[in-house]
Amino acid sequence: LWAMGHTGMSAPVASVYKVGLHPEERPFSWLKNNYGWASMGGVLACLLAARNFPGNTRILDGQRGFWVMSGSDQCNWEALTQGLGQNYVITDVSFKPYASCWLTHTTVESLERIMASATIEPAHIRRIRVLTTSELVERFNLRQPRDIIDAQFSIPPLVGLTLAGFHLSHGLAEAHLYDPQVTQVAAKVQMEVDPEADRLSKETMCWPSTVIVEMDDGRTFKEHEVIGRGQRQPLTLNEVEAKFLRLTSPLVGETKARKLASGVEQLPSMADVAKLTGK
Repeated sequence: LWAMGHTGMSAPVASVYKVGLHPEERPFSWLKNNYGWASMGGVLACLLAARNFPGNTRILDGQRGFWVMSGSDQCNWEALTQGLGQNYVITDVSFKPYASCWLTHTTVESLERIMASATIEPAHIRRIRVLTTSELVERFNLRQPRDIIDAQFSIPPLVGLTLAGFHLSHGLAEAHLYDPQVTQVAAKVQMEVDPEADRLSKETMCWPSTVIVEMDDGRTFKEHEVIGRGQRQPLTLNEVEAKFLRLTSPLVGETKARKLASGVEQLPSMADVAKLTGK
């Protein structure tokens, strides 16, 4: 109870997602998800309670309970303790294959399949149509992002980066946003509302996307994706490790990166985590 009380005192409350999704609110905030702060608050609360720091034992009770700030009268109280000590939600955390908001992944994945099946010369593209949900058309249609965070929530530049060969699986670099080929391709992206995508999005919480690349010579390439990889289609352990090595090797070298990956796999039986850092 003390731990719950401490947690309630430091827990971030809802921010109605004021992060810059609407075009008039751009650029996108560099702080968007507060999961880290919430996790840190929970761990700190347990440490304080374990050291006999008294906490408010009625943090959730009554008309002045924490739920008044953070929830509603429709709160499912049973869910708070369901599977407590047995089910660990952290095991359901997903890994993204691309360095962008996962709502954009169906578009990127569709585009990559087109590129895998045909040689697409960016200079000879007439138009790129992206048929997706009304939410993405309204909020993710920025052509000239101000920084890489802004770009992560902007489909036209992500399409431009992908077609220019700057693979999103390797991360984003701000300099690439201003590459002439990227900006030229982004200008050719036309986003359209797909009623079927809207229906599926509301029913199953997915963001379908159809990408149609029209070439100057009349050729047309089309691909469609409903659920991107990394969410309900989790990456395999090998894919996660490959992503880790791909992102860390340029910074610490491949040998150290592989040692770190091996060390993480051995964490459950590791007596001293200092072995991970080589100290």
